[in-house]
Amino acid sequence: MKIIKRAALATVMAAVMIAECSCGSLSQNDSVTESKTGSLSQNDSVTESKTGSISESTKESKTGSTAESTARESEASGQERQESSVTVRVQMPEGWEKVSGSVLDVQYLKGTASFLVKEEDFGGANLDDAVKAAEEIFSASFDGYTRSGEPEAISVDEKDARKLTFTCSVSSMKMKYCCIYLYAGDRLFAMTFADLADTFDEIVPDIEQIQENIRFVTS
Repeated sequence: MKIIKRAALATVMAAVMIAECSCGSLSQNDSVTESKTGSLSQNDSVTESKTGSISESTKESKTGSTAESTARESEASGQERQESSVTVRVQMPEGWEKVSGSVLDVQYLKGTASFLVKEEDFGGANLDDAVKAAEEIFSASFDGYTRSGEPEAISVDEKDARKLTFTCSVSSMKMKYCCIYLYAGDRLFAMTFADLADTFDEIVPDIEQIQENIRFVTS
């Protein structure tokens, strides 16, 4: 039993590592799944990812009516931030398999390709500055980092977005990445597609399909 458990744990860890370096494959029948933060996804039809905001409390000032009014407005604003959440819904093209046991709610593999959605934090930077900050991280983390043209301004789910495409070397493998950054509410998300550089073009139609149907629902 212990051997089985260790093997299962190794499989889960391998799935996460494979998704991070964009290599490996899974072979399960899956079209679309649904998952929410704090729970494991099961046989559902839509991928959902929910993230809540950090609660903040505002002390009400008692030094005059103006101060009291301002405090009440600040408190209401804090409550609004606390209650807000973002649900990510995506209809995956055929052949993409959800990564079982991933620390991310939205993470899929297809052959050597991977796709994931992750919330980022660049201190409230605008999209252009966020891309610049991401580039600094990538260039310092990957050998042979080479950007493919200028970051492109696009629209995803009727939201302003930036697409950054680059190649690099990961464990002696030539990789190609497409990272799309956008804000949903006050939260910055990164959609990351990756594959071997030689086969990346094969997933471009899937990338376009996902861009068309993915939804970041703020509530």
